[in-house]
Amino acid sequence: MLLDAARERGATVAYDTELLSLDQDADGVTAVLVTPGGTRTVRARYLVACDGVRSTVRAALGIGVTGPGVLGPELHNIMFHADLSHLTGGHGFALAEITNPAAPGMLMAIDGRREWVFHSGQEPGADLVRAALGDPGLELEIVSVLDWRARGQVADRFSEGRVFLAGDAAHAVPPTGAFGLNTGVADAHNLAWKLARVLTGRSASALLETYGEERRPVALMALEQSLLRMRDLRMHFGHGPEAARLRAEAGAVNAPIVHLGYRYGGTSALDGLPSTEDVTLCLDGSPGSRVPHAWVGELSTLDLVGADFAVFTGKPVPDPGVPVHVVGGWPYGTLLVRPDGFVAWRGEEGLAEAVRRCTACA
Repeated sequence: MLLDAARERGATVAYDTELLSLDQDADGVTAVLVTPGGTRTVRARYLVACDGVRSTVRAALGIGVTGPGVLGPELHNIMFHADLSHLTGGHGFALAEITNPAAPGMLMAIDGRREWVFHSGQEPGADLVRAALGDPGLELEIVSVLDWRARGQVADRFSEGRVFLAGDAAHAVPPTGAFGLNTGVADAHNLAWKLARVLTGRSASALLETYGEERRPVALMALEQSLLRMRDLRMHFGHGPEAARLRAEAGAVNAPIVHLGYRYGGTSALDGLPSTEDVTLCLDGSPGSRVPHAWVGELSTLDLVGADFAVFTGKPVPDPGVPVHVVGGWPYGTLLVRPDGFVAWRGEEGLAEAVRRCTACA
């Protein structure tokens, strides 16, 4: 699905391709690629490195990392197909801890019917899965085995010149809390609209400098919160007063806050308050926070952001200096919302100046 969507939007997807080298100058980046047909050179104005935790690009740029690094032995994700209905009894779940002493691990449901992943530190194989599930006669098919090590690290900077790091290349967190992929997707969301505006001449390149300023503090927070949960799983899975006490004493915040509750500062969100300190899931329209849901006629505010900047206002405003498409009324003051759904500005006067500053057009 993602592959089809990327191609529909003009992306060229190349398999069996390796980056051999890269070089950048004042106008762009030159990358030399190794393909099954030989080497070829690609020239672009910018390069975004999403090449994983052992990022070749990050190493080539000489960017270091902060954090504990490798957090344990090699682990294995064993994806398999099997009918487990006689074991699950029709109960759906996302994750089950296997405490069998002979084969401990985690069982993850993919579709909850035939597709599963068993996460283990032991030698992977069908017999290991059977032992973990307590069914020596289970019929199953091993689809793939992915070997990996949990890591905790954040790149010291998220860009160098015209090259940007995103996803695991920029930050790696252990899986406790499910903060890794969510943080990576938010990287892409943050960077994509800024690149689009710069590449189409609607914003100055200074806008791109806000990418690392905004995303690195979030990655550091996600790493800290994930490490807390890794040390004591009760902070993530626990319920009741005891779990709440543990979270409060350790400074662990609820997962939705880690995903959604942080705030950006800087020039693309005109506030200046800390972006990740004392976060609370209070989506009240404050600059730097995610725009809250509210109805605009029959549409949600969340349906009206994404293509470009959006203004929610209940009164006529002077020409903001950018193309405007009027959708409906808004009775709650004036909000300027970025394409990634974050509030860039809130106020009663000065919208045109806010638009210029937030889009680096000044």
